[in-house]
Amino acid sequence: MPIDISSLPNDSESLKTIFLQTINESREQIQKLQEENKRLRFEIDLFKLRFFAPHSEKMKIETGQLMLFNEAEDIASKTAKGAETEQITYSRRKGRKSRELDLSQYPSVDVVHDLPEAEKVHSCGQAMKEIGADVSYKLRVVPKQLLVEKHIRKKYACPCQGVDTEGIEGAVRIAALPPQMIEKSISTPSLLADILVSKFSDSLPFYRQEKILNRYGIEISRETLSRWAIKIYEKAEVLQDLMEEDLLKWPVMGMDETPVQVLSEKDRKNETKSYMWVMRGGPPGKSIIVFRYRPTRSGEFVREYLKDWKGTLVCDGYAGYDSGGRDLPLRLAGCWAHARRKFVETAKLSKGQGCAHEAVEYIRQLYLVEDEARQGDLDFDQVRELRQSKAKPVMDGFKTWLDQKAMETPPTLPLGSAVRYAIGEWEKLQTYLNDGRVPIDNNMTENAIRLFVVGKKNWLFSACPAGADASAFLYGLIETAQANGLEPYWYLNYLFEKFPLSKGENDYRALLPYNLTPEIVATHLQVKPDFTTYKIPERG
Repeated sequence: MPIDISSLPNDSESLKTIFLQTINESREQIQKLQEENKRLRFEIDLFKLRFFAPHSEKMKIETGQLMLFNEAEDIASKTAKGAETEQITYSRRKGRKSRELDLSQYPSVDVVHDLPEAEKVHSCGQAMKEIGADVSYKLRVVPKQLLVEKHIRKKYACPCQGVDTEGIEGAVRIAALPPQMIEKSISTPSLLADILVSKFSDSLPFYRQEKILNRYGIEISRETLSRWAIKIYEKAEVLQDLMEEDLLKWPVMGMDETPVQVLSEKDRKNETKSYMWVMRGGPPGKSIIVFRYRPTRSGEFVREYLKDWKGTLVCDGYAGYDSGGRDLPLRLAGCWAHARRKFVETAKLSKGQGCAHEAVEYIRQLYLVEDEARQGDLDFDQVRELRQSKAKPVMDGFKTWLDQKAMETPPTLPLGSAVRYAIGEWEKLQTYLNDGRVPIDNNMTENAIRLFVVGKKNWLFSACPAGADASAFLYGLIETAQANGLEPYWYLNYLFEKFPLSKGENDYRALLPYNLTPEIVATHLQVKPDFTTYKIPERG
């Protein structure tokens, strides 16, 4: 801004004071602009990293320092060299060692390759004898097969009534249909299971499934598929109630939330955000995952859902958990993965081994203690003792480091923001040290909601609140089945066979995923435990 010279004083001391003040103000402004420039550059680099780089927070130790993975290119270059034969491996469950894919277990068709007759004669003139064969396996795809169940209900009448039995009570008897999941529908347990797993596990929206069915000459509209999902929820909602009842019996729970668009909500615009909440808990060996749709992200849901629960809630730093959990008999446990993520993002974009790498190393030491606890197969008390003896000293050192960096680093810079997040969450981040049942992070709950996040990119929105409630129920049911080692298609097939025959709470409890095993499902559906073959079971 131009200076009005006429307004300046005439004495040199006053001019000197004004000059120095102007210089100081300019320096402060330059410093602020430099910090803002640095922050904006970081945000641009972070945007590029999130959208174009591999989505991994993994770091590795190399020559005593933390280095970034050069994932895909590095692995591809190493495996490509000297790889002359194709070797197919697979793993049925995360964490298990991969093994070669055994194709011999599947139904097969023999394709025989024989020598021409002329080549079966040896150079000596004698006919060569067959001494064996080499066998190799290849995969052939058979398009989806649709079978029609033709239900024939036999009728009986007594000859004493004559031919015309109309209006005569009891004159004709007809075999009754067994109870169905959806009455007066062409759907069967296998069809419903296929449709629902395709959407809620494979993220294939109903409009695409409609096109696929049309390709096979079957016209079932997406509206019908949606109604089926809602009817299943309305009929089997008791399962969700029982899962929530069991979830609230365990004193540790993880909670997370993600936005979802729901149309036709009362007194709300269609573009207004709603939210899908997920809760995960349960004792060892019995994971329970429950989804709930709510119109808002308000902490009131936390208060409503956990009003009578006493335990430890594992969550991120969202303020709704603090406000919703206030005055409730629960403790909040912070998520070290969230705290770590902010430092990792800074470390990936920083040149050299800076302060962010030091923070990541502190947190890595905490996770090494958790690895030791898992490998040692310790009980909850032993885990707590291990954390107190090994993890607590690391955290004490990290807290000293954070306090020092908080004084040195402006909060507007990325490192300063990460430091202040960790300090602000520090009380909650310490909670897990005192209870071996509490995990170090909320990753298991976040993993449960990830399938929903991937799916909504395909189907974009729920057409109505009833559809959102049905989606929440089915996502929770399928995720719980997978978490307990059940293949979702076969579990739903089993559930839709058995549920219409169930009479009370004990029968319903027996159908919950964590109360079943793959062998129980396989025995009923007449499939092998590895689910490679299937025979349509008889009903009744």
